[in-house]
Order: sequence, then C-alpha cells, then structure tokens
Amino acid sequence: MAARDERRDPHRTVDLLWGDASAPARGPRPALSLDQIIWAGVEVADAEGLTAVSMRRVAEKLGFTTMSLYRYVPSKGDLLDLMADAVVGPPPADVVACDDWRHALVHWARNTMLMYRERPWVLEVPLNGPPMGPNHLRWMEAGLSAMTDSGMDPGDMIGALMLLSGYVRGHAQLTSSLSQVESRTGVSVGQWDAAYARTLERAVTDGQHPALAKVVQAGVFDEPDAPEWLGYDFEFGLARIIDGIEVHVRGRAPVAGQSDELSATLE
Repeated sequence: MAARDERRDPHRTVDLLWGDASAPARGPRPALSLDQIIWAGVEVADAEGLTAVSMRRVAEKLGFTTMSLYRYVPSKGDLLDLMADAVVGPPPADVVACDDWRHALVHWARNTMLMYRERPWVLEVPLNGPPMGPNHLRWMEAGLSAMTDSGMDPGDMIGALMLLSGYVRGHAQLTSSLSQVESRTGVSVGQWDAAYARTLERAVTDGQHPALAKVVQAGVFDEPDAPEWLGYDFEFGLARIIDGIEVHVRGRAPVAGQSDELSATLE
C-alpha cells in the first residue's frame, strides 16, 4: 500500500498544475506561495539531484515546517509534477513561429533535448500518464500546430509527436546515464572505454561477429569523444525520424506496403 503522503488525487493534481487549487483559507495571511515551494524544490533538484527532494528538505530550504507545505501541496508526487512542468517552460519562438513542419519538429526535439541536458533530473520524475501541466500542453500544441498543414490526419500527428518525444527522452536518458558513470561506479569514462575496446577486439578476432568486425575495422569506434559522438548520433536519428514522417506524409507506395505488412504481422 502506498505511503500516506503518496496517495494521489489526479483531479487535485490538475487543479494544482493549472492554478485552480484554492489557497489555504484558515489562519493568518499566507507567508508562502505555491511558486516559492515549486522553485525551492527545483533548486534542491538542480543542486543535489531529484533523490534529495522531499517535503522536509524543501521546507527546510524555505525556513518553514514540513506540515506548512502540505497546506499548498498534498504530496511529494504532486510537487514533482509541478516542478517538472515549471522547468519545461513554454516552447521557444523557433518552435512556435517556424512555418515549415519539418524544421519546427527539429527545433521542438532539439529544445526538448536541451532542457533534459540542463536538468536531467526531470527524466527521473515518475510518469503516471500523459503530462497534464500547462507548459507540457503548450509544447504539445506547438508540435501539433506545426503539422497542421502537413497532410497528416490528427491520429498521425499525435503518433508522430509521441514517436519524436520517445526518441528524445530515450536519447536524453542514455546521455544522462553516461554522464554519471564515474560518480556512479568510481571508474573513469576512459577506463570504461578501454574495457569496451577489449570487447571490440573479441568481435574482430573470434569469427562470430563478422558484421560488427567490419564496422570496427572501418574505424567507426576509434578514439570516440562521447559528447561529440552522442550529438552526432542524436542528430542522425532525428533526421531519419523526420525523413520517415515525410515519407509517410507523401504516401510512397513501397513504404506504405512495408507498413501494411508489418501491421499485419502484429495483429
């Protein structure tokens, strides 16, 4: 059974996210505000990571009692949802004002990735369903608006946005995990790279991985620079996703046939 402070009321969460929740009615004029609590939580997460965020820790930072926070935020889970929506912020102008759906989606993905890189703790906030906060919906609106004249039907537009969102989130999680390898394991990135080089040597010499051996011998893995490599990898995948969406929009017969065949195998 969930702990008392984690019993959630989804409708109450929506009210909090959209500013519809009533302020505390009893007692003297409130010395706190919901925004103060949210951004104090963000400061803790930025400095110490999401695991350090608790109602008690945020209360200490603000100089109030833990119980005083519960007058504004009923649970830690609600606080985390509020923090995540706050730091996402509204979409920037290069997403909203772009008149080409391809470029708009590229900007949408890059800016989302930038937010995750600046605040990787957002990736650790539990997902209880589709994001319900106003800033998250502004991002959804920006993505859908960009595709309005693309020729996609509404279902395809949502599908394309979910595909893009999942790709960005997955790549951000990979980047975040790799950036924490030394603090997590006590072993430097260089040492892990050296161990991986030994693995690749096996692939070249054991005769069991001929395709991988060709890639290794072509120098693809020589002296990798992780940030640069990850950046290229992200852009390559992003471009292929946009290409694929465009092919779908144009309704090219070979791709449509392949899609129908795949769908049939999944039924």
